[in-house]
Amino acid sequence: MAQDWNIVLLITDGHGHYTSDADWGTKEFSLLKQRFDSLDLAEEGYIRFTNVVSPAVSTIMSIESIMSGLYAAKTHKMHWREWPTWDRFNHPVLSSFLEERGYEVNGFSYLLNSKNWLPSIRCYRPDIYNDFPSHKRDTHSHEAVLAAVKHFFANAHRTGGKQFLIVHSIFIFDMWSELMEEFRGHGLTEENTIFAFTSDHYFPKNFGRSWLLGERDSSLLFHHSDLTEYNTRVFFYLKYPGATEGEFAMPVSGYDIAPTLLDLIGLIDEWPASFDGTSLCPLLRGGDLPERVLRTDNVYPYQIGEKQGRITALRSGRYKFVSRLDTASSYIAYRMSEEWSVVLNKEELYDIDTDPEEKINLITSSDTVVREETTKLRNALTTTNDAVYSFHEKALLAVCLHNSLVETLARGKKQGRILIIQSSSEEVFVSIIRVVAGILSEWDMDVVVKKNGTIRLPLLGKTFIYPDSAAYRPEILTGLLGSGHGQGYDCIINTSNFPLGDYLSVYDESRHPVGDFTVSSKVMRTLSAPVKGSLCLDMSFTPLSRTCCGALHRVQNPSAIFKAVVRFSVRKIVRYFGARLSRCLADRSKINPYLAERIIHAEQGFNE
Repeated sequence: MAQDWNIVLLITDGHGHYTSDADWGTKEFSLLKQRFDSLDLAEEGYIRFTNVVSPAVSTIMSIESIMSGLYAAKTHKMHWREWPTWDRFNHPVLSSFLEERGYEVNGFSYLLNSKNWLPSIRCYRPDIYNDFPSHKRDTHSHEAVLAAVKHFFANAHRTGGKQFLIVHSIFIFDMWSELMEEFRGHGLTEENTIFAFTSDHYFPKNFGRSWLLGERDSSLLFHHSDLTEYNTRVFFYLKYPGATEGEFAMPVSGYDIAPTLLDLIGLIDEWPASFDGTSLCPLLRGGDLPERVLRTDNVYPYQIGEKQGRITALRSGRYKFVSRLDTASSYIAYRMSEEWSVVLNKEELYDIDTDPEEKINLITSSDTVVREETTKLRNALTTTNDAVYSFHEKALLAVCLHNSLVETLARGKKQGRILIIQSSSEEVFVSIIRVVAGILSEWDMDVVVKKNGTIRLPLLGKTFIYPDSAAYRPEILTGLLGSGHGQGYDCIINTSNFPLGDYLSVYDESRHPVGDFTVSSKVMRTLSAPVKGSLCLDMSFTPLSRTCCGALHRVQNPSAIFKAVVRFSVRKIVRYFGARLSRCLADRSKINPYLAERIIHAEQGFNE
């Protein structure tokens, strides 16, 4: 039965289970734990969840996961970039769902560009924040947010309807009493309102100290550079009409919040999609939850390279499994100990109950229980990764239709032959392959892949295997595709994820896939095919330069030809200067020698 309850969701930015009064040394951040504990929410009747895993360790990914009930890796968000126009989030979020059912939805966030970064918050009057100087919108953001809340209630609040309010800010606990006064003064009381309070993430141990002491390269150290308990362990307090106070220690996640709120108001069965999270109401009603695996990610799954490698952590009961997918050169500043050492492991397993600081890596343990847990969590990583990439590939299929990719590649032919050369990361390559196989289902598809790769591909035609896993060399790739192998194709493409800005800013072309892209482009020019070019992860197709004006065969008038040539020239200029700028930035984003000397590679470390 549906309940006409209001909902207030409060998300403080950067506060965790392990927050300490001594974590930071600035005036604004001093005594954080004391300030938070002074709320004494348990005494106020709030239900407390003590073992909460954040979906991500970046604000945007975490909040979108909270609002959608999905793994953060599915949320189509990158932590410092705006929402990719090519990969829109085609999934319901709490704000739009409730708005369709009669709720008035308003959000308050100190992120001024939240309409792009956090559209699900539905930010109320972001222009209000412009009245505050920049520092007041950061370390004093709660003052700006509180001003926006007060402006809303004074000028835009309508009584009588159901409200869904989202408040996101640093130091929410410092304006707690004033917020509650505003809510109660305008009819949102404990008798008719659900109050949910959580955090998006925290920071690595000693992050604040390292930041203040300057013992870091500002282009390297970020709070999303690891998935320790310090980063990922947060809190969740819940209060709703008729609730009795309680405390639960079972591991839960931030992406459980949306299904829990919907269950409380009786609308969970109307949700038009599936959740990765689950409602916590069985716990609230005296029951239990089934055993499950919780997932946390640090970056968008296709975001390979850039300023840090990708990490996924899986939690099952007391055990936590950490997997680092990328090469060691793309990881920085993990495990900051008192001696500022950096410890790297390809895989880690911890018993969080007995080792919450994750000092003892059990990944090589011979204990039967530990080995069984490791196997279970490795399998869960594979299963959830498949679900994540499948989720994104469905969105990319829609982008293909929008970009008329079938017409671009097939040119009206229902059947044909296509050759696709791996010149991007395995994850990007496989997703592109699957999407192309979906839109050209009647075509024969051949591929070029690396030896010793881990690619799992759909049913294909021929597979040409490059003899090693190193970056392509022109003479070897030419030989592989020579002797007629590169003939008879209607379309030949290589793959790229350049629009995401990856590779060039981190990786050496001689060792990593960006080099494959450069070499494969050169080799493709020697092959004959009506259509040749590069297919990017955004499902945009760029003809090779030699045949780019090959796109001119479709042009019917001189004006269109001129425009095509201008577009091509501008693209070349932008790419040239963009590449130069990226290489300059890459020099700044390498691991600095001071940190490099302290990297400790464990027994199960990386092979470079």
